[in-house]
Amino acid sequence: MDNNLFLLAVTFLLCIQVSSQNCNDVNSINDIDQVHETDAPGTLIFNVSKGPLENITFTITNPIEPVMQSYFRHFQNDTLFTFSLNKTLDLEELYNILGYDVQAIDFNFFCGTILKRTTVYVIPENEYSPSINITGDLNIPENTTVGSVVYKLRERVLDKDRPKSTTFSFDLTSTGEKTFALVGALTGDIKLDLPLDFESGHNSYILNISVKDTIDSTARTGYALLRVNILDVDDQGPEFVVPGCSSPCVIPEYTAITELSYTGPLTVEPAAIKARDLDTLNLPIAYSIYNDPADGSSSNVNSGFFKIESSNGTIFQLRPASQALWATKRLVVRAAEVGSSQPAAHATVTVRVRQRDPTINGTMIVPGEGRTVTEKDVSLLSAVIAISVLFGVSIIAAAIVIFLMRRKRREIVSPEDTNSEPPTEEEEIHSERSEEASFRKRIVLSTTAKTKETNVLNSGTDPITDPTFLNRSIYRHMMLPPLPMKDTGIGTDSTKAKKRSRRRLKKKENEMFDGTREYDMKADPEFFESPDKSKIKRSTRSFKAPTKHIVVNNDNAELED
Repeated sequence: MDNNLFLLAVTFLLCIQVSSQNCNDVNSINDIDQVHETDAPGTLIFNVSKGPLENITFTITNPIEPVMQSYFRHFQNDTLFTFSLNKTLDLEELYNILGYDVQAIDFNFFCGTILKRTTVYVIPENEYSPSINITGDLNIPENTTVGSVVYKLRERVLDKDRPKSTTFSFDLTSTGEKTFALVGALTGDIKLDLPLDFESGHNSYILNISVKDTIDSTARTGYALLRVNILDVDDQGPEFVVPGCSSPCVIPEYTAITELSYTGPLTVEPAAIKARDLDTLNLPIAYSIYNDPADGSSSNVNSGFFKIESSNGTIFQLRPASQALWATKRLVVRAAEVGSSQPAAHATVTVRVRQRDPTINGTMIVPGEGRTVTEKDVSLLSAVIAISVLFGVSIIAAAIVIFLMRRKRREIVSPEDTNSEPPTEEEEIHSERSEEASFRKRIVLSTTAKTKETNVLNSGTDPITDPTFLNRSIYRHMMLPPLPMKDTGIGTDSTKAKKRSRRRLKKKENEMFDGTREYDMKADPEFFESPDKSKIKRSTRSFKAPTKHIVVNNDNAELED
Protein backbone atom coordinates (compact mmCIF):
# COMPACT_ATOMS: atom_id res chain seq x y z
CA MET A 1 0.00 0.00 0.00
CA ASP A 2 2.84 2.26 0.73
CA ASN A 3 4.19 1.65 -2.73
CA ASN A 4 0.94 2.63 -4.28
CA LEU A 5 0.88 5.90 -2.45
CA PHE A 6 4.38 6.69 -3.59
CA LEU A 7 3.52 6.05 -7.23
CA LEU A 8 0.45 8.21 -6.96
CA ALA A 9 2.44 11.14 -5.63
CA VAL A 10 5.03 10.92 -8.39
CA THR A 11 2.35 10.81 -11.04
CA PHE A 12 0.70 13.89 -9.57
CA LEU A 13 3.94 15.84 -9.62
CA LEU A 14 4.63 14.87 -13.21
CA CYS A 15 1.18 16.04 -14.23
CA ILE A 16 1.77 19.37 -12.53
CA GLN A 17 5.14 19.86 -14.36
CA VAL A 18 3.68 19.02 -17.76
CA SER A 19 0.78 21.40 -17.19
CA SER A 20 3.21 24.23 -16.32
CA GLN A 21 5.11 23.86 -19.66
CA ASN A 22 2.19 23.73 -22.09
CA CYS A 23 2.73 27.56 -23.15
CA ASN A 24 -0.88 27.95 -23.97
CA ASP A 25 -0.72 31.59 -22.78
CA VAL A 26 1.44 32.54 -25.78
CA ASN A 27 -1.56 32.06 -28.00
CA SER A 28 -3.22 34.93 -26.18
CA ILE A 29 -0.86 37.44 -27.83
CA ASN A 30 -2.77 39.67 -30.27
CA ASP A 31 -2.25 39.06 -33.93
CA ILE A 32 -2.14 42.82 -34.56
CA ASP A 33 -0.89 45.54 -32.32
CA GLN A 34 0.15 49.16 -32.81
CA VAL A 35 2.39 51.92 -31.52
CA HIS A 36 2.85 55.59 -32.43
CA GLU A 37 6.06 56.87 -33.87
CA THR A 38 6.21 59.41 -31.11
CA ASP A 39 5.79 56.87 -28.24
CA ALA A 40 8.58 57.15 -25.74
CA PRO A 41 10.97 54.34 -24.82
CA GLY A 42 9.42 51.89 -22.30
CA THR A 43 5.97 52.11 -23.82
CA LEU A 44 4.25 48.72 -23.25
CA ILE A 45 3.16 46.91 -26.38
CA PHE A 46 1.64 43.81 -24.67
CA ASN A 47 2.16 41.30 -21.80
CA VAL A 48 0.99 37.66 -21.23
CA SER A 49 0.94 35.20 -18.34
CA LYS A 50 3.35 32.33 -18.26
CA GLY A 51 4.42 29.43 -16.16
CA PRO A 52 7.53 29.35 -14.09
CA LEU A 53 9.17 26.86 -16.41
CA GLU A 54 8.07 28.59 -19.67
CA ASN A 55 10.63 30.66 -21.69
CA ILE A 56 9.30 33.02 -24.35
CA THR A 57 11.60 34.45 -27.09
CA PHE A 58 11.00 36.51 -30.29
CA THR A 59 12.50 37.35 -33.68
CA ILE A 60 11.74 40.13 -36.24
CA THR A 61 10.86 38.77 -39.65
CA ASN A 62 10.10 42.09 -41.40
CA PRO A 63 12.00 44.22 -41.88
CA ILE A 64 14.93 41.89 -41.56
CA GLU A 65 17.38 44.48 -40.34
CA PRO A 66 19.69 43.97 -37.39
CA VAL A 67 19.11 47.53 -36.28
CA MET A 68 15.46 46.80 -35.62
CA GLN A 69 16.25 44.58 -32.64
CA SER A 70 17.52 47.61 -30.77
CA TYR A 71 14.10 49.29 -30.81
CA PHE A 72 12.39 46.57 -28.66
CA ARG A 73 12.93 44.84 -25.33
CA HIS A 74 11.19 42.13 -23.27
CA PHE A 75 10.98 41.07 -19.60
CA GLN A 76 9.68 37.78 -18.10
CA ASN A 77 9.44 36.14 -14.69
CA ASP A 78 7.70 33.02 -13.41
CA THR A 79 4.26 34.45 -14.09
CA LEU A 80 4.48 37.28 -16.70
CA PHE A 81 6.05 38.15 -20.11
CA THR A 82 6.30 41.88 -20.98
CA PHE A 83 7.09 43.31 -24.49
CA SER A 84 7.81 47.10 -24.85
CA LEU A 85 9.75 49.78 -26.78
CA ASN A 86 13.44 50.25 -26.22
CA LYS A 87 13.64 53.37 -28.48
CA THR A 88 11.12 55.66 -30.13
CA LEU A 89 10.12 54.37 -33.53
CA ASP A 90 10.81 57.69 -35.38
CA LEU A 91 9.74 56.94 -38.92
CA GLU A 92 11.79 59.83 -40.35
CA GLU A 93 14.87 58.39 -38.63
CA LEU A 94 14.15 54.87 -39.87
CA TYR A 95 13.71 56.27 -43.38
CA ASN A 96 17.11 57.90 -43.21
CA ILE A 97 18.70 54.66 -41.93
CA LEU A 98 16.95 52.11 -44.08
CA GLY A 99 16.17 54.26 -47.09
CA TYR A 100 12.50 53.26 -47.13
CA ASP A 101 9.38 53.83 -45.09
CA VAL A 102 8.55 51.43 -42.22
CA GLN A 103 4.83 51.08 -41.61
CA ALA A 104 4.56 47.65 -39.87
CA ILE A 105 6.90 45.22 -38.10
CA ASP A 106 6.35 41.40 -38.11
CA PHE A 107 7.36 39.26 -35.08
CA ASN A 108 7.63 35.48 -34.27
CA PHE A 109 7.22 34.55 -30.60
CA PHE A 110 8.39 31.09 -29.45
CA CYS A 111 7.49 29.16 -26.31
CA GLY A 112 8.51 25.55 -26.32
CA THR A 113 7.11 24.11 -29.49
CA ILE A 114 4.52 26.85 -29.89
CA LEU A 115 5.01 29.65 -32.52
CA LYS A 116 2.96 32.83 -32.39
CA ARG A 117 3.09 35.39 -35.25
CA THR A 118 2.05 38.99 -34.65
CA THR A 119 2.30 42.35 -36.46
CA VAL A 120 2.91 45.70 -34.81
CA TYR A 121 1.85 48.74 -36.88
CA VAL A 122 3.64 52.07 -36.46
CA ILE A 123 1.14 54.92 -36.55
CA PRO A 124 2.75 58.03 -38.21
CA GLU A 125 2.38 61.43 -36.63
CA ASN A 126 2.10 64.81 -38.45
CA GLU A 127 5.18 66.44 -36.98
CA TYR A 128 6.23 68.91 -39.71
CA SER A 129 4.50 71.62 -41.75
CA PRO A 130 4.71 71.35 -45.53
CA SER A 131 6.59 73.88 -47.67
CA ILE A 132 6.59 74.95 -51.33
CA ASN A 133 9.91 75.05 -53.15
CA ILE A 134 9.75 78.32 -55.16
CA THR A 135 13.16 78.99 -56.70
CA GLY A 136 12.50 82.25 -58.57
CA ASP A 137 10.02 84.63 -60.18
CA LEU A 138 7.45 83.53 -62.70
CA ASN A 139 7.77 85.46 -65.99
CA ILE A 140 4.90 85.25 -68.44
CA PRO A 141 4.22 87.30 -71.61
CA GLU A 142 1.34 89.72 -71.65
CA ASN A 143 -0.37 87.85 -74.49
CA THR A 144 -0.85 84.68 -72.41
CA THR A 145 -4.25 83.10 -73.06
CA VAL A 146 -6.83 83.55 -70.32
CA GLY A 147 -7.60 80.23 -68.58
CA SER A 148 -4.22 78.63 -69.29
CA VAL A 149 -2.25 77.07 -66.42
CA VAL A 150 0.84 79.13 -65.67
CA TYR A 151 2.18 77.36 -62.54
CA LYS A 152 1.95 73.95 -60.81
CA LEU A 153 2.28 73.89 -57.05
CA ARG A 154 1.79 70.22 -56.12
CA GLU A 155 5.05 69.06 -57.62
CA ARG A 156 6.89 71.70 -55.61
CA VAL A 157 5.51 70.78 -52.16
CA LEU A 158 8.02 69.49 -49.60
CA ASP A 159 6.93 67.50 -46.47
CA LYS A 160 9.45 66.03 -44.04
CA ASP A 161 6.90 63.63 -42.49
CA ARG A 162 7.26 59.89 -43.36
CA PRO A 163 5.60 58.42 -45.13
CA LYS A 164 4.95 61.47 -47.28
CA SER A 165 1.42 62.71 -47.42
CA THR A 166 -0.38 62.38 -50.71
CA THR A 167 -3.19 64.75 -49.81
CA PHE A 168 -2.60 68.47 -49.95
CA SER A 169 -4.98 71.39 -50.21
CA PHE A 170 -4.03 74.80 -51.56
CA ASP A 171 -5.26 78.35 -51.26
CA LEU A 172 -4.31 81.48 -53.22
CA THR A 173 -4.63 85.23 -52.78
CA SER A 174 -3.00 87.92 -54.97
CA THR A 175 -2.35 91.64 -54.84
CA GLY A 176 -4.63 93.85 -56.88
CA GLU A 177 -7.24 92.27 -59.06
CA LYS A 178 -8.07 88.56 -59.11
CA THR A 179 -5.85 88.12 -62.10
CA PHE A 180 -4.79 84.58 -61.09
CA ALA A 181 -6.78 81.72 -59.56
CA LEU A 182 -6.50 78.03 -58.64
CA VAL A 183 -7.96 75.42 -60.93
CA GLY A 184 -8.82 73.39 -57.83
CA ALA A 185 -7.93 73.37 -54.16
CA LEU A 186 -6.42 69.87 -54.38
CA THR A 187 -4.62 70.17 -57.73
CA GLY A 188 -2.40 73.15 -56.96
CA ASP A 189 -2.54 74.44 -60.56
CA ILE A 190 -2.57 78.24 -60.99
CA LYS A 191 -4.33 79.65 -64.06
CA LEU A 192 -4.64 83.11 -65.62
CA ASP A 193 -8.10 84.41 -64.87
CA LEU A 194 -7.97 87.90 -66.47
CA PRO A 195 -6.19 89.29 -69.58
CA LEU A 196 -2.82 90.97 -69.09
CA ASP A 197 -1.72 94.35 -70.43
CA PHE A 198 1.87 95.46 -69.93
CA GLU A 199 1.15 99.05 -71.02
CA SER A 200 -1.59 99.43 -68.38
CA GLY A 201 1.04 99.60 -65.67
CA HIS A 202 0.18 96.27 -63.98
CA ASN A 203 3.50 94.63 -64.72
CA SER A 204 4.02 92.63 -61.54
CA TYR A 205 1.87 90.59 -59.14
CA ILE A 206 2.53 88.96 -55.76
CA LEU A 207 0.72 85.65 -55.11
CA ASN A 208 0.26 84.55 -51.50
CA ILE A 209 0.06 80.75 -51.47
CA SER A 210 -0.82 78.39 -48.57
CA VAL A 211 -0.76 74.57 -48.45
CA LYS A 212 -2.09 72.05 -45.91
CA ASP A 213 -0.74 68.49 -45.64
CA THR A 214 -4.01 66.86 -44.59
CA ILE A 215 -7.65 67.71 -44.57
CA ASP A 216 -8.35 66.82 -40.93
CA SER A 217 -7.83 68.67 -37.68
CA THR A 218 -4.20 67.61 -37.43
CA ALA A 219 -3.28 69.44 -40.63
CA ARG A 220 -0.26 71.65 -40.65
CA THR A 221 -0.02 74.70 -43.01
CA GLY A 222 2.88 76.10 -44.95
CA TYR A 223 3.11 79.49 -46.74
CA ALA A 224 5.01 80.90 -49.72
CA LEU A 225 5.13 84.01 -51.94
CA LEU A 226 5.34 83.90 -55.72
CA ARG A 227 6.18 87.01 -57.79
CA VAL A 228 4.74 87.06 -61.29
CA ASN A 229 6.36 89.43 -63.82
CA ILE A 230 4.53 90.41 -67.00
CA LEU A 231 6.72 90.61 -70.09
CA ASP A 232 6.06 93.10 -72.86
CA VAL A 233 5.42 91.73 -76.35
CA ASP A 234 4.97 93.37 -79.70
CA ASP A 235 1.23 93.74 -79.51
CA GLN A 236 0.93 97.44 -80.49
CA GLY A 237 1.95 99.42 -83.54
CA PRO A 238 3.78 102.75 -83.70
CA GLU A 239 2.36 106.25 -83.19
CA PHE A 240 3.45 109.73 -84.27
CA VAL A 241 4.77 112.03 -81.56
CA VAL A 242 3.13 115.44 -82.05
CA PRO A 243 2.99 118.22 -79.44
CA GLY A 244 -0.56 118.73 -78.21
CA CYS A 245 -1.82 115.42 -79.60
CA SER A 246 -2.68 112.95 -76.81
CA SER A 247 -1.51 109.35 -77.13
CA PRO A 248 -2.41 107.52 -79.24
CA CYS A 249 -2.25 110.32 -81.79
CA VAL A 250 -4.42 109.26 -84.74
CA ILE A 251 -3.47 110.60 -88.20
CA PRO A 252 -1.79 113.86 -87.17
CA GLU A 253 -1.39 116.70 -89.69
CA TYR A 254 1.86 118.44 -90.59
CA THR A 255 2.48 121.54 -92.73
CA ALA A 256 5.52 122.57 -94.78
CA ILE A 257 6.07 125.83 -96.73
CA THR A 258 8.30 125.82 -99.79
CA GLU A 259 9.42 128.30 -102.44
CA LEU A 260 9.08 128.23 -106.23
CA SER A 261 12.75 127.50 -106.86
CA TYR A 262 13.56 125.66 -103.63
CA THR A 263 14.99 122.16 -103.39
CA GLY A 264 16.22 120.44 -100.25
CA PRO A 265 14.86 119.27 -96.90
CA LEU A 266 11.47 120.60 -95.85
CA THR A 267 10.81 122.05 -92.43
CA VAL A 268 7.51 120.73 -91.15
CA GLU A 269 5.32 122.11 -88.41
CA PRO A 270 4.35 121.80 -85.60
CA ALA A 271 7.37 119.52 -85.08
CA ALA A 272 9.69 117.24 -86.97
CA ILE A 273 8.18 113.98 -88.17
CA LYS A 274 8.86 111.31 -85.57
CA ALA A 275 7.13 108.05 -84.64
CA ARG A 276 7.78 105.68 -81.73
CA ASP A 277 6.94 102.11 -80.76
CA LEU A 278 4.06 102.01 -78.27
CA ASP A 279 5.63 98.88 -76.79
CA THR A 280 8.71 99.08 -74.64
CA LEU A 281 10.58 96.97 -77.18
CA ASN A 282 11.44 100.17 -79.08
CA LEU A 283 11.59 98.51 -82.46
CA PRO A 284 13.10 100.68 -85.24
CA ILE A 285 10.66 102.66 -87.40
CA ALA A 286 10.76 102.74 -91.21
CA TYR A 287 9.14 105.72 -93.00
CA SER A 288 7.65 105.84 -96.47
CA ILE A 289 5.69 108.47 -98.41
CA TYR A 290 2.95 108.43 -101.00
CA ASN A 291 0.31 110.75 -102.36
CA ASP A 292 -2.87 111.37 -100.42
CA PRO A 293 -5.70 109.78 -102.46
CA ALA A 294 -7.88 112.74 -101.56
CA ASP A 295 -5.45 115.02 -103.44
CA GLY A 296 -6.62 113.58 -106.75
CA SER A 297 -3.17 113.09 -108.29
CA SER A 298 -0.02 111.18 -107.52
CA SER A 299 2.21 113.15 -109.90
CA ASN A 300 4.06 114.84 -107.08
CA VAL A 301 5.42 111.49 -105.94
CA ASN A 302 5.71 109.68 -109.25
CA SER A 303 7.39 112.65 -110.93
CA GLY A 304 10.08 112.69 -108.27
CA PHE A 305 9.12 115.88 -106.46
CA PHE A 306 9.47 114.46 -102.95
CA LYS A 307 11.16 111.64 -101.09
CA ILE A 308 11.50 110.71 -97.42
CA GLU A 309 14.46 109.40 -95.47
CA SER A 310 13.28 106.00 -94.28
CA SER A 311 15.36 106.05 -91.09
CA ASN A 312 14.48 109.49 -89.65
CA GLY A 313 11.40 110.80 -91.52
CA THR A 314 13.03 113.86 -93.16
CA ILE A 315 11.16 114.90 -96.33
CA PHE A 316 13.23 116.22 -99.25
CA GLN A 317 11.96 118.28 -102.16
CA LEU A 318 13.85 117.03 -105.21
CA ARG A 319 12.46 119.40 -107.85
CA PRO A 320 11.42 123.05 -107.59
CA ALA A 321 7.72 123.85 -107.52
CA SER A 322 8.20 126.12 -110.53
CA GLN A 323 8.23 122.98 -112.68
CA ALA A 324 4.57 122.32 -111.79
CA LEU A 325 1.38 124.32 -111.39
CA TRP A 326 0.22 123.20 -107.97
CA ALA A 327 0.01 125.58 -105.02
CA THR A 328 -0.47 122.88 -102.36
CA LYS A 329 0.18 119.15 -102.21
CA ARG A 330 -0.93 116.61 -99.62
CA LEU A 331 1.37 113.74 -98.80
CA VAL A 332 0.80 110.71 -96.58
CA VAL A 333 3.66 109.48 -94.37
CA ARG A 334 3.56 105.83 -93.32
CA ALA A 335 5.48 104.69 -90.20
CA ALA A 336 5.88 100.94 -89.66
CA GLU A 337 7.88 98.87 -87.18
CA VAL A 338 10.72 96.95 -88.76
CA GLY A 339 10.18 93.19 -88.52
CA SER A 340 6.74 93.48 -86.95
CA SER A 341 3.31 92.41 -88.16
CA GLN A 342 1.57 95.21 -86.28
CA PRO A 343 -0.34 97.79 -88.36
CA ALA A 344 1.47 100.96 -89.39
CA ALA A 345 0.63 104.53 -88.36
CA HIS A 346 -0.15 107.31 -90.87
CA ALA A 347 0.11 111.10 -90.93
CA THR A 348 -0.63 113.77 -93.57
CA VAL A 349 1.75 116.51 -94.71
CA THR A 350 0.48 119.57 -96.64
CA VAL A 351 3.18 121.25 -98.74
CA ARG A 352 2.32 124.87 -99.65
CA VAL A 353 4.10 127.15 -102.14
CA ARG A 354 4.53 130.59 -100.64
CA GLN A 355 4.30 132.54 -103.92
CA ARG A 356 1.12 130.70 -104.99
CA ASP A 357 -0.78 130.31 -101.75
CA PRO A 358 -2.67 133.52 -100.89
CA THR A 359 -3.25 132.37 -97.31
CA ILE A 360 0.45 132.76 -96.53
CA ASN A 361 1.27 136.29 -95.34
CA GLY A 362 4.39 138.06 -96.59
CA THR A 363 6.76 137.21 -99.35
CA MET A 364 10.28 135.89 -99.30
CA ILE A 365 13.18 136.10 -101.68
CA VAL A 366 13.28 132.87 -103.59
CA PRO A 367 16.47 131.05 -102.62
CA GLY A 368 18.73 129.45 -105.16
CA GLU A 369 18.22 125.85 -106.03
CA GLY A 370 19.46 123.53 -103.34
CA ARG A 371 19.73 126.29 -100.72
CA THR A 372 17.20 127.42 -98.17
CA VAL A 373 16.35 131.02 -97.34
CA THR A 374 17.95 130.55 -93.98
CA GLU A 375 21.19 129.47 -95.61
CA LYS A 376 21.27 132.60 -97.86
CA ASP A 377 20.49 134.85 -94.92
CA VAL A 378 23.31 133.29 -92.96
CA SER A 379 25.72 133.68 -95.88
CA LEU A 380 24.79 137.36 -96.37
CA LEU A 381 25.09 138.03 -92.66
CA SER A 382 28.50 136.37 -92.60
CA ALA A 383 29.70 138.55 -95.51
CA VAL A 384 28.46 141.73 -93.82
CA ILE A 385 30.18 140.77 -90.60
CA ALA A 386 33.45 140.02 -92.42
CA ILE A 387 33.40 143.36 -94.27
CA SER A 388 32.61 145.21 -91.04
CA VAL A 389 35.51 143.53 -89.27
CA LEU A 390 37.94 144.37 -92.09
CA PHE A 391 36.74 148.01 -92.17
CA GLY A 392 37.16 148.32 -88.42
CA VAL A 393 40.65 146.81 -88.54
CA SER A 394 41.63 149.22 -91.32
CA ILE A 395 40.44 152.23 -89.32
CA ILE A 396 42.34 151.10 -86.26
CA ALA A 397 45.51 150.51 -88.28
CA ALA A 398 45.26 153.96 -89.91
CA ALA A 399 44.78 155.60 -86.52
CA ILE A 400 47.86 153.82 -85.15
CA VAL A 401 49.97 154.92 -88.14
CA ILE A 402 48.85 158.55 -87.82
CA PHE A 403 49.56 158.51 -84.09
CA LEU A 404 53.04 157.12 -84.61
CA MET A 405 53.81 159.67 -87.35
CA ARG A 406 52.71 162.57 -85.16
CA ARG A 407 54.69 161.24 -82.29
CA LYS A 408 57.73 160.92 -84.53
CA ARG A 409 57.42 164.53 -85.67
CA ARG A 410 57.04 165.85 -82.15
CA GLU A 411 59.98 163.94 -80.82
CA ILE A 412 62.99 166.29 -80.23
CA VAL A 413 66.28 164.69 -80.86
CA SER A 414 69.06 166.18 -78.74
CA PRO A 415 72.16 167.30 -80.67
CA GLU A 416 74.23 165.38 -78.18
CA ASP A 417 72.25 162.13 -78.68
CA THR A 418 74.93 159.87 -80.06
CA ASN A 419 72.62 156.84 -80.12
CA SER A 420 70.51 158.11 -83.05
CA GLU A 421 70.69 156.25 -86.32
CA PRO A 422 72.83 157.72 -89.11
CA PRO A 423 70.85 160.07 -91.39
CA THR A 424 70.07 159.15 -94.96
CA GLU A 425 71.42 161.05 -97.97
CA GLU A 426 68.22 163.08 -98.30
CA GLU A 427 68.42 164.01 -94.61
CA GLU A 428 72.05 165.13 -95.13
CA ILE A 429 71.06 167.43 -98.02
CA HIS A 430 68.18 168.89 -95.99
CA SER A 431 70.46 169.46 -93.02
CA GLU A 432 73.15 171.13 -95.15
CA ARG A 433 70.62 173.49 -96.70
CA SER A 434 69.26 174.35 -93.24
CA GLU A 435 72.78 175.06 -92.01
CA GLU A 436 73.47 177.22 -95.05
CA ALA A 437 70.33 179.32 -94.46
CA SER A 438 71.17 179.67 -90.79
CA PHE A 439 74.68 180.68 -91.67
CA ARG A 440 73.52 183.38 -94.07
CA LYS A 441 71.12 184.73 -91.42
CA ARG A 442 73.89 184.95 -88.84
CA ILE A 443 76.03 186.88 -91.28
CA VAL A 444 73.24 189.44 -91.74
CA LEU A 445 72.67 189.69 -87.99
CA SER A 446 76.39 189.99 -87.38
CA THR A 447 76.73 192.91 -89.78
CA THR A 448 73.72 194.68 -88.22
CA ALA A 449 75.05 194.10 -84.72
CA LYS A 450 78.47 195.41 -85.64
CA THR A 451 76.98 198.66 -86.91
CA LYS A 452 74.91 199.08 -83.73
CA GLU A 453 77.89 198.21 -81.56
CA THR A 454 79.95 200.92 -83.25
CA ASN A 455 77.20 203.39 -82.48
CA VAL A 456 77.15 202.36 -78.84
CA LEU A 457 80.89 202.67 -78.48
CA ASN A 458 80.85 206.07 -80.12
CA SER A 459 78.21 207.16 -77.61
CA GLY A 460 80.73 206.72 -74.78
CA THR A 461 78.89 203.78 -73.02
CA ASP A 462 81.13 201.11 -71.51
CA PRO A 463 79.67 197.73 -72.38
CA ILE A 464 81.46 196.08 -69.50
CA THR A 465 80.09 198.47 -66.84
CA ASP A 466 76.67 198.73 -68.44
CA PRO A 467 74.54 196.03 -66.76
CA THR A 468 71.89 196.20 -69.46
CA PHE A 469 74.33 195.66 -72.25
CA LEU A 470 74.21 191.90 -72.23
CA ASN A 471 70.43 191.89 -71.82
CA ARG A 472 69.78 193.76 -75.01
CA SER A 473 68.28 191.68 -77.71
CA ILE A 474 70.72 192.87 -80.30
CA TYR A 475 73.59 191.31 -78.35
CA ARG A 476 71.96 188.06 -77.27
CA HIS A 477 73.04 186.35 -80.47
CA MET A 478 76.59 187.27 -79.70
CA MET A 479 76.59 185.38 -76.37
CA LEU A 480 78.74 182.29 -76.30
CA PRO A 481 77.48 179.07 -74.76
CA PRO A 482 78.62 178.42 -71.17
CA LEU A 483 81.97 176.81 -70.75
CA PRO A 484 81.85 173.13 -69.98
CA MET A 485 82.69 172.44 -66.35
CA LYS A 486 85.00 169.65 -65.36
CA ASP A 487 83.85 167.24 -62.66
CA THR A 488 86.50 167.67 -59.97
CA GLY A 489 85.53 164.27 -58.56
CA ILE A 490 86.17 162.18 -61.62
CA GLY A 491 87.84 164.68 -63.98
CA THR A 492 85.43 164.28 -66.85
CA ASP A 493 83.25 166.63 -68.85
CA SER A 494 79.74 166.44 -67.38
CA THR A 495 78.08 167.87 -70.49
CA LYS A 496 79.80 165.61 -72.91
CA ALA A 497 77.51 162.87 -74.19
CA LYS A 498 78.71 159.38 -74.74
CA LYS A 499 79.83 158.79 -78.24
CA ARG A 500 78.75 155.65 -79.89
CA SER A 501 81.75 153.69 -81.10
CA ARG A 502 81.45 152.84 -84.72
CA ARG A 503 83.90 151.07 -86.84
CA ARG A 504 85.37 153.37 -89.48
CA LEU A 505 86.29 151.68 -92.69
CA LYS A 506 88.19 154.68 -93.96
CA LYS A 507 89.26 158.13 -92.78
CA LYS A 508 87.21 161.19 -93.41
CA GLU A 509 88.45 163.05 -96.39
CA ASN A 510 90.66 166.05 -95.38
CA GLU A 511 89.37 168.35 -98.05
CA MET A 512 85.87 168.43 -96.54
CA PHE A 513 85.14 171.67 -94.74
CA ASP A 514 81.91 172.15 -92.80
CA GLY A 515 82.87 175.30 -90.84
CA THR A 516 83.14 173.56 -87.44
CA ARG A 517 86.67 172.22 -87.50
CA GLU A 518 90.13 173.66 -88.07
CA TYR A 519 92.17 172.49 -91.01
CA ASP A 520 95.81 173.04 -91.88
CA MET A 521 95.05 174.99 -95.02
CA LYS A 522 94.31 178.46 -96.15
CA ALA A 523 90.79 179.84 -96.10
CA ASP A 524 89.02 179.79 -99.41
CA PRO A 525 87.57 183.27 -99.98
CA GLU A 526 85.40 181.97 -102.80
CA PHE A 527 83.51 179.73 -100.35
CA PHE A 528 82.31 182.72 -98.37
CA GLU A 529 81.74 185.03 -101.27
CA SER A 530 79.87 182.55 -103.40
CA PRO A 531 76.09 182.66 -102.79
CA ASP A 532 75.70 179.14 -104.24
CA LYS A 533 76.81 176.49 -101.80
CA SER A 534 75.13 173.57 -103.60
CA LYS A 535 78.41 172.16 -104.92
CA ILE A 536 79.96 171.50 -101.59
CA LYS A 537 81.81 168.20 -101.64
CA ARG A 538 80.04 165.71 -99.44
CA SER A 539 81.47 162.92 -97.47
CA THR A 540 80.66 159.36 -98.41
CA ARG A 541 79.93 158.75 -94.77
CA SER A 542 76.86 159.78 -92.85
CA PHE A 543 76.62 163.45 -91.94
CA LYS A 544 76.65 164.37 -88.27
CA ALA A 545 75.17 167.68 -87.26
CA PRO A 546 77.60 169.88 -85.28
CA THR A 547 76.96 170.21 -81.60
CA LYS A 548 78.37 173.79 -81.42
CA HIS A 549 78.34 176.55 -83.98
CA ILE A 550 80.91 179.31 -84.57
CA VAL A 551 79.63 182.65 -85.76
CA VAL A 552 81.93 184.26 -88.30
CA ASN A 553 81.56 187.92 -89.24
CA ASN A 554 81.77 188.07 -92.99
CA ASP A 555 82.06 191.65 -94.04
CA ASN A 556 82.71 190.65 -97.59
CA ALA A 557 79.43 188.87 -98.13
CA GLU A 558 76.85 190.59 -100.24
CA LEU A 559 73.77 191.09 -98.12
CA GLU A 560 70.39 191.55 -99.54
CA ASP A 561 67.97 193.71 -97.53
